[in-house]
Amino acid sequence: MSEASGQIVGDTNAASTAHSRHTGAGWPALRSLRLKLILAAALWIAVVIGVLTVAALELAERRLEQDLRETARLTALGVADDIELRPESLSDPAMGLILHEFLIAAPQVRDIALYAVTDEGLSYAQGTSSVAPSTIDLVDEAVRSGRAVSADRPSQLTVVATPVLRDGRTIGSVRVTVSLGPVATLRKDGRIFALAIALVAVLGITILIHLLTQRLVHAPLADVVHSVARARTGDLSVRVPVLRNDEIGDVAIGINSMLTEIESLQTHLRQRVDDATHELRDRNEQLVRSYQSVLALRSELSRARELATVGQTMANVAHQIGTPLNLVSAHVQLMKRELTEDPGATRRLAIVAEQVDKVTDIVRELLDRARPQSVSAVFAVTPLLTRLTQSVQVFAASSAVRVSLQASDELPAVLGDETQLELALMNLITNALDAMPEGGELTITAATHDGLITIDVADSGGGIPPAIAARIFEPWVTSKPGRGTGLGLSITRDVVQRAGGTIELVSSPGPGTTFRVSLPVAKTS
Repeated sequence: MSEASGQIVGDTNAASTAHSRHTGAGWPALRSLRLKLILAAALWIAVVIGVLTVAALELAERRLEQDLRETARLTALGVADDIELRPESLSDPAMGLILHEFLIAAPQVRDIALYAVTDEGLSYAQGTSSVAPSTIDLVDEAVRSGRAVSADRPSQLTVVATPVLRDGRTIGSVRVTVSLGPVATLRKDGRIFALAIALVAVLGITILIHLLTQRLVHAPLADVVHSVARARTGDLSVRVPVLRNDEIGDVAIGINSMLTEIESLQTHLRQRVDDATHELRDRNEQLVRSYQSVLALRSELSRARELATVGQTMANVAHQIGTPLNLVSAHVQLMKRELTEDPGATRRLAIVAEQVDKVTDIVRELLDRARPQSVSAVFAVTPLLTRLTQSVQVFAASSAVRVSLQASDELPAVLGDETQLELALMNLITNALDAMPEGGELTITAATHDGLITIDVADSGGGIPPAIAARIFEPWVTSKPGRGTGLGLSITRDVVQRAGGTIELVSSPGPGTTFRVSLPVAKTS
């Protein structure tokens, strides 16, 4: 696996590890989710069942209490109506039988008592209980108001009293007592029953939810978790089984699609990395070749400068020697004419003339060797400039100099010594780089105009001082005291001139320098 694809898997593993630390890894997290779901459902069901049961019990208690109160009221009214139709007095034993019949007919009734109105007031006549009620305030109120009244008593009792009328006259009152104990019993037993029902319902529904979620949710999720875990280890060929056409099935399909895209992306990225690696290797080899080419050009340029220095010195020496030799040779010829009668002097003058000629030949040979030799040929300018630009990229980058080439591939060819011209242009580029030690821009522009190809080498350096700008192409003149020989531009000018071209400084005084080389277009048949 390539480095980049390995990095992708590493990043994926790191992200999955962080996720596992946050949520819990694998099946325990799944069980936790299931437990939370079951507890939430059980709690919600318990709350619903509890609320509904309490509401139902409350309604049943109210209805039971209303029924008991209504039974007491109806029983009191029934007894009063029955007594009203009978001629017996309220204390007659027959009335006791009637009361017992009503008591048997209404099991909820606890006690029925009759009160008679006498001249002294109300008095207890008889009742179903062997003990007479201790209070008659409610009976007195019913007699005085002429209507049925009710009131609650301690020990969960409710009492209803209604007047007994005969011939439009109140002769007494009926007092019916009903116990509300069944309400309390219903409340107690109902809550126990409701609690039992709620527990059974919660347990049953919890088991049902557990089985359903295990089959419908957690088993498919376990497949998803297992597949994702394998994918985290780098096995992108794994796929999640699609068991059902539901939301979990959609999730499985989405994960499978994502895994397919990631696998394709990884394959594509691996191919891109391999291609980039090969390209980088080729670029490195090209940079090495460019570096070696620059070193060779610099070595050749340095050697050319040394040879030029030697040649210039030899030319000066030959010139200085040649003039005295010419004078000596002339005087020897004159002396030979004057001393024709002395054979010895003539012989010695002939020897002197012979040696002078030898020295002259040596001087002429020195001049021939000092004169540069070149081989002219037709060559294209754009490849030469491209090669030079690529060669200096490494050196320019180390000095924070941006190098740009503006040249068309359609430039015509020129006639000259390609190697010498390359060295000459390399000298201009090297001078431009030396002028920008803190960085800058180097622009090489080539164009054709009126049968000439012009090559501009422009830098953004400090420029050339006006004091030496007019003599910049003369030998031993340099703008880099202590570092330059002063022969580079002189050599460049000689090379360009031998190719039939010209070189000039076209920049104005101040920052930046531009040298323009103009070469004639090669004549083709």
